[in-house]
Amino acid sequence: MKKVLIASLCLLSLNSVANVTGVYEVKRGFAETLAISETEQLGKYKFIMKDANNNKLKIKGSLRGILDPLTQTLSHTLVNAERTGTLITAGDSVTNVYGGDPVCANGATHFQVEETLYIVAGTGIYSGVQAGSYVVVDGVIGNCAASRGYLQNDFTVTGGMITFN
Repeated sequence: MKKVLIASLCLLSLNSVANVTGVYEVKRGFAETLAISETEQLGKYKFIMKDANNNKLKIKGSLRGILDPLTQTLSHTLVNAERTGTLITAGDSVTNVYGGDPVCANGATHFQVEETLYIVAGTGIYSGVQAGSYVVVDGVIGNCAASRGYLQNDFTVTGGMITFN
């Protein structure tokens, strides 16, 4: 009985995960997605952040992005690799267009954009995320059927700030 109790306590401590707290500047990272329809993409991501005391926080995992064709905004659900928390975004927007051709009139020029992801909620260990948190990415949208990387979207994290209470 004593061994069972000790084993149960060990398993319980392994499964207990504390919520993330603090204010983190997003330093770098990436996202890579594949468009599976005209309005949906699936992929993976990684954000590397630091707080004011130089403590590092790395979040990585899977993501799903949805485009609302009426508003031309996006929303994302980012699930961490351990499946202990999610970050949810809404009203994400393309804030700059650097080049390329969104309708592929010339047949091969990828669309280059800056996108801002507005974090509105979190679950699990990220349940304390505060509205107003955001991540900025630069991306190349593989929207031209005639070119290499068609339907593949590659993003580089350029900045942001995420606050957890």
